[in-house]
Amino acid sequence: MRANALLLTLAAWAASSCGGPQGPKEHRPGGPGPAYTVRIWIQSDARLPRAAILAGCGKWQAERITCLEVGTPELAKIRVYADDDACHVTDPRDSADKTVHTYLAWAFQGGDIKMMMLCMPHKDAAYDPKYFSGVVTHEVGHQLGIWDHVPLSCKDKDVKIHSGDGRKICGKAVMNPYYDPDIDYVTDIDAMAFDERDVDYSVLVGDLPKKDTPDCVYELPTP
Repeated sequence: MRANALLLTLAAWAASSCGGPQGPKEHRPGGPGPAYTVRIWIQSDARLPRAAILAGCGKWQAERITCLEVGTPELAKIRVYADDDACHVTDPRDSADKTVHTYLAWAFQGGDIKMMMLCMPHKDAAYDPKYFSGVVTHEVGHQLGIWDHVPLSCKDKDVKIHSGDGRKICGKAVMNPYYDPDIDYVTDIDAMAFDERDVDYSVLVGDLPKKDTPDCVYELPTP
């Protein structure tokens, strides 16, 4: 009996000491959805913090997504690359937009994620793992099928309604269009966005054709 009590105490301590805000707990009327395993490949580049990338993908465990690293891109559903192109650029999808953006990463339908290495915080070849992890969490969310960013304002014209409980999908979320250092985890709002994902353009279903132009870009807010 004393041994069992000690085990329960240790389990409670471990659960309370994971640190940081956690994902949603059965926010849906029907409880959590099915479990998935997603194969991820990381380009062999010494600058890419592999542990941080896997941790970023792992944040989606809140939605029963398990990330499994594989050794070749052909076996992967998600592929992470280092991109050394200029990051302070105009929007490649809109020639009329002359605003200069600071892009952190690009997501391409079909599984490719390109990390804009010149704009990610770093010192020499060492990159901030927490920052990197948060950006990867956002980009993986796109690949799961959340191709529309979650509006920060609930007055935004593009706010969606959750089909299960009628709540607005808006507010602080890792799937907001702009990076927020305080939100590097899957929030309840992200979970609702996951429910309303585009299942036809998700790595959780069949293989999707690769695209040459980004479908979503993640950036720093304009000063």
